[in-house]
Amino acid sequence: MPSYARVSASLEHDLGRVYLATRQARRIAVVCGAGISVSSPANIPDFRSASGLFTKLKERYPDAGLSSGKDLFDARLFNSERSTALFYTMMAELKDMADAAQPTAFHQLLKRLDEEGRLQRVYTQNIDGLEAKAGLSFGFEPDAPGPEPSGSKRRRTAFARSQSDSVLVHGASQNKPLFPRAIPLHGSLSTLSCALCSYTLSLAHDTQPAKHALSRMREGQPVWCTQCEAADELRVAAGLRSRGIGRMKVDVVLYNGENDTAERVGACVERDLLGLRDPNEPQVPETPGEARARQRRERSFAQRTHSLAAPPIKKEVQPPADGLSVQPNAKSADAVLDAFFDDERPVEEAAPPAPVPKPSRARLKPLPPDLLIVAGTSLKVPGTKRIVREFAKACRARDAPRDAARADAPIRTIYLNYDFPAAAREWCGTFDVWIQGDVQASARGLGSVPGAPESAAWAAHAAAATAPASVPDAGGRDTTAKPSRTSRSAPAARGASRGAHAPLGFVSGKLSTAIRRGKA
Repeated sequence: MPSYARVSASLEHDLGRVYLATRQARRIAVVCGAGISVSSPANIPDFRSASGLFTKLKERYPDAGLSSGKDLFDARLFNSERSTALFYTMMAELKDMADAAQPTAFHQLLKRLDEEGRLQRVYTQNIDGLEAKAGLSFGFEPDAPGPEPSGSKRRRTAFARSQSDSVLVHGASQNKPLFPRAIPLHGSLSTLSCALCSYTLSLAHDTQPAKHALSRMREGQPVWCTQCEAADELRVAAGLRSRGIGRMKVDVVLYNGENDTAERVGACVERDLLGLRDPNEPQVPETPGEARARQRRERSFAQRTHSLAAPPIKKEVQPPADGLSVQPNAKSADAVLDAFFDDERPVEEAAPPAPVPKPSRARLKPLPPDLLIVAGTSLKVPGTKRIVREFAKACRARDAPRDAARADAPIRTIYLNYDFPAAAREWCGTFDVWIQGDVQASARGLGSVPGAPESAAWAAHAAAATAPASVPDAGGRDTTAKPSRTSRSAPAARGASRGAHAPLGFVSGKLSTAIRRGKA
């Protein structure tokens, strides 16, 4: 346990605050790792634990000279034919496990938040693609547009920021969001790409090319690019020099390797930190104040439309000019006279057209993230660590400085995992609450419907929660606050929490930073 945090003295109170923070958040950013896919029905092993994939690979291939299973995820493995064959075999096995896996309770929570319009983005370190199986848009398409690759850093930043709200350079005409809901930080097992011509082969569908590629990978054999083979045959037939045939690589990011989607990931992170919104994405739930403002605008528009609608206007008939007379029985002159006085007959003019509302291209109000959930990751990758820190800052940016001194300061960052990240001092001030336990049990509690039996421990005393159970003092030392008072109806909920959610009872973190010793 970090030295700057303490175990919660009031489990129900703190779980209720966490539950309320999740229910009230409108822009939730999620960073997740292998821990969300370990449990059933996914059953995909993690990487760094004592029984993880790195350890198993080293035990499985003792003659391969691996210092750790991590060596098979290093780009330098292609320098050896032996390690390259092991890499292909391992990737094929991981692909088979990913195909057989099903989304877990945490994936279902992500899908529910997305349907409610409250999920801003999911940044996943996993390569299994279970987010797509859960129903989230996942990954970058091969021809998806990204930020301008050329120009100075200032120009690239200006280009990324200019695509705000309704002014989208790409995707607006197709009513398609600029970025998917789930961003794979380390790639995916669903595609192979040619290192020579960049041709992409999808492994997500049960097609003959995909079956052939997977069968060769299971045998430890490389997969050659069919596009390069066809182009090379044409060149040889035309008497031209052969350019060679490219080798297909799995689209996962390796250590000491290149990340082809790094610029697009960076552009997405920047937009999300600024709170820029895409009109092609689901609408964010309105606050009561926003709903009242929208109703006032609609009433004002209806009144303007009604006032502009006028009755038809009739023209007065002018008397005929002097010197002209019409004989009652002069049938031969009727046509001439009718044509002559045609413009003097009463004419009904059409009412002015009602104003047509313009297409909804108004600038959407920026909404930065207001809650960060980090789940199932040990936070050892530098890029992911930076993303977590930046989102934690963005979530707290809207809070006034005096909020930190309140006993019921807002919860903006939640960490769900069995173990706290290594070098705990490095994360001081980042997380408000750490729930030590099963990620799936936490997901079921946070995603439960208010009033359901499984939400009893999470919602107990949420409305009356006013003070944290433990807080650090101004000098960084932990002090225990006074026990919060509970209502008389607490025993039933208290018993439910001890029974079903006892493993989740480790709630710790920087609940407040400005409370002095002796003041609750």
